[in-house]
Amino acid sequence: MKITTKGEIIAKIVAWHGCGYVGKLRDNLVALYPNWDDIKCELCGGGGSEIKPRAGNSKPKFQAVYSSAALCVNSFAFVKEQVEQGKTVKMFGADDLFETAGFERKFSTGVPRSHPNIDFVLENKNEIICVESKFTEHLAPKLPNDKFSKYLNEHRSKLPRLFIPLVEHYHNLGETGVKLYPDVAQLIKHMLGIHNHITIENKGKKAKLVYLYWVPENHRDENVDLFGIHKKQIRDFATTLTEFGINTIEFEFCTYERYWNELRLNTDIPGINEHVDKLVKRYFSFDI
Repeated sequence: MKITTKGEIIAKIVAWHGCGYVGKLRDNLVALYPNWDDIKCELCGGGGSEIKPRAGNSKPKFQAVYSSAALCVNSFAFVKEQVEQGKTVKMFGADDLFETAGFERKFSTGVPRSHPNIDFVLENKNEIICVESKFTEHLAPKLPNDKFSKYLNEHRSKLPRLFIPLVEHYHNLGETGVKLYPDVAQLIKHMLGIHNHITIENKGKKAKLVYLYWVPENHRDENVDLFGIHKKQIRDFATTLTEFGINTIEFEFCTYERYWNELRLNTDIPGINEHVDKLVKRYFSFDI
């Protein structure tokens, strides 16, 4: 049977795990991270919505077996630990020693009340790498112009001139009713925040935004072609950035599968292969 919706994908994930939510926050971790308490504080600093109980005594979103935040923490807590121990981790084309690594970091776009949280950030004095993580969120199409009319009509003067044509392009596309699987509006807001960070606060710093997204092992099967549609649309977005001359921030899109394989190349880090094996077993070793 052909799978065409995010809800159907989530139902498959829940069925594979045998539950929709785990009992405690820690139960959604693939390892007992020594820096878990620090990570929880960082998640709270980002607004805390992922780890706080919701209305009606519902469990926190982090406890869902399809939680994007849990996927991100499981994939980067080990990296954060290595960075904090002064070790170099090679990934996303970088092999420098990073000075800081953290989850849910806020950046200001320059527009009032617009401070997007970026899921994971690595930084040193010369470079910053920002990661936007997606588990199933990218499997539901959405308008590409969220709040862009307000940006253009009320806060145009706050926008970097470099980005105005890009914002106008996706604002106009959204006005036609076109929906896209990648959250283009969110990505552009992230880029505005990173742009401000490197041009106002840290002039001359090299920057990269990585769009990191999950696919199942059988993502190339015809019955789950929405993964192929999403990949084409995120590739088109990368092309559009180039066409509009967005050159202050490098944009990279990457599957979690590829990222985990890159981590294995850090053969000098003890336990890296065992950790990646746990990630693959937890998130990749089943079909949709």
